[in-house]
Amino acid sequence: MRRLFRVCVTVLPACLGACVSVPSTGAVAPARHAFVARPAREPGCAFEVFEEREPSRPYEVLGVLPVSGNEYLGKEGRKALLQDTVCRAGADAVVLPRPFERLVAGRRQVREYEARFVVWKDSPSEKDAAAPRR
Repeated sequence: MRRLFRVCVTVLPACLGACVSVPSTGAVAPARHAFVARPAREPGCAFEVFEEREPSRPYEVLGVLPVSGNEYLGKEGRKALLQDTVCRAGADAVVLPRPFERLVAGRRQVREYEARFVVWKDSPSEKDAAAPRR
């Protein structure tokens, strides 16, 4: 049992070092999948998906999540898969760079994306929208 404890202590810090970076201040950096806090949008909200291209509008990344699909999941299927997360995160769009493709069991193709959930920087702020117009 003592030997098992030593292995766990040795392996665990190595895994944590690979997953979490620590800035020079000694504070733990936010997890890769942590999102910037924003108010959620209504369920079923409208949003855009940019596949393998960058939007022409300036944007800020709220968070990044891995997304996987198969070769049968088309653009509409990917958009439906992202719908709930986009609305809950308060995002305006999702940027899907070129996927990493691999074969599973020698015949099924899996596409893995690093989905970036973004908010437009050039849209009016909520303060501006709530302010009365003169």
